[in-house]
Amino acid sequence: MLPSTTPADLPTPRGLGLGANARTRLITTAGALFASHGLPNVTLELIAQEAKVDLETVTAEFPSVGSALAATLSYLNSGLRDAGQDASRPRGWASLEGLIRGMVQGTATPGFIRLYHDAQIAAAAKDHPAHDWLLDQQGEVRAVIEDTIKTGIEDGEVRTDADADAIHRLLAATLVGLYPVDLLFSDEVPLESTMDVLLECLKSRYATPEYLARG
Repeated sequence: MLPSTTPADLPTPRGLGLGANARTRLITTAGALFASHGLPNVTLELIAQEAKVDLETVTAEFPSVGSALAATLSYLNSGLRDAGQDASRPRGWASLEGLIRGMVQGTATPGFIRLYHDAQIAAAAKDHPAHDWLLDQQGEVRAVIEDTIKTGIEDGEVRTDADADAIHRLLAATLVGLYPVDLLFSDEVPLESTMDVLLECLKSRYATPEYLARG
């Protein structure tokens, strides 16, 4: 049985409470259902039932389950981004650490890793309603990586031969593989440890000697 997830479990964008508006309530309800039930088992009727509204209210916001998924994922991305960063804009390795910190925080939500894994696989198809979300998500990740390299070089933390393509591929591959790995080793290898190892590997490859010497 999949873990139970409630709307309050989901990472909430900064300054946006759960009761912000009717659309937000539908998004968080849908997100909890996707995480608890798996993508193939959620219908607009189920969203309406759990949100305690009529079906017409749901379809006015989301004409399809795919559009509800896309809205949910965008909401979650904003919540994770806000969770990983404070009001200041981090530089160098702190920028990438903030991104990973937000991702790790999201894994505390029951069903979250399964949801992201399944969504990324499904949304890879160009005709999927969440395909634009996937492109936007990877674009945001790529932007953080590029900013990490740019500001890190300026601050003497990142080597000039740092490869944004290689870092992006490693991070994406790790995230896609988190769900099956979690199923096998969740009691043995915490996901936070997995991401810590990845970060340390990236630093050992691309950090400057001066940065590494700081400990």
